[in-house]
Amino acid sequence: MDTKHRVEGYDAEFCLDSYLPELHAATESIELDQETRERLARGLVGTLIKEFYAVLWQVWVAKAVQACSIVKRAFLLPGDHVDR
Repeated sequence: MDTKHRVEGYDAEFCLDSYLPELHAATESIELDQETRERLARGLVGTLIKEFYAVLWQVWVAKAVQACSIVKRAFLLPGDHVDR
């Protein structure tokens, strides 16, 4: 398992000992019917898909910009300069 994004130390302690118990206490009295739960779950799944797509698009655009910059430098004539 990749440990690059593991939460440790004070952050992990805060999340487990403070934040999550408070979140649970604040939301334990909320009751949702089945239809509302399903609508909420569909919205959450849709949001996660959109976020995933946005990250992929951002990486693709960054690579395309980098590739255009490399191509532009390859075809410079003497006396031309690159806008950075």
